Amino acid sequence: MTRALIAACLAVISVASPGRAHDTFFECLSQFAFGQSLGVGGVCQPGPGCSFRMRVCFNEPVPVPPPEQPSCVPGAIERVKIRATGNCKDGVAQLRATAVPLGDAATCGPSVPILVEHGRCVIHLKSRSTDGRKDVKRLYLDCPPPGGKCG
Repeated sequence: MTRALIAACLAVISVASPGRAHDTFFECLSQFAFGQSLGVGGVCQPGPGCSFRMRVCFNEPVPVPPPEQPSCVPGAIERVKIRATGNCKDGVAQLRATAVPLGDAATCGPSVPILVEHGRCVIHLKSRSTDGRKDVKRLYLDCPPPGGKCG
């Protein structure tokens, strides 16, 4: 592999992965959720336009692979921002309206459908707690054209 390709792969991995903040290896102020699964990264679904059901959770620990141990220091969330870029067609406003934290309690909003045209929709989630911690997540929703493949 060339150095440029390796650098590009590492850049994508680092953007899609949670990072270290305030001595907590996996910050848990805000997360994306699909059904009962929490996490960051991306989801792909082939078809002519795609619908992804998702929700936003607050103060929930992210499952991590061994040997890391999940840790979560809940925080009273004072600010949440959700925005989208790319081929997002519908549902982001509803996701934004239902993402309501309840102090420092672990809570999730209802599941809402996010519609994506062919291509990629990137949803950006930022939250800040009253003690100054910040959490930033990005989620990639991929929708290849009919006959296209994921990955």
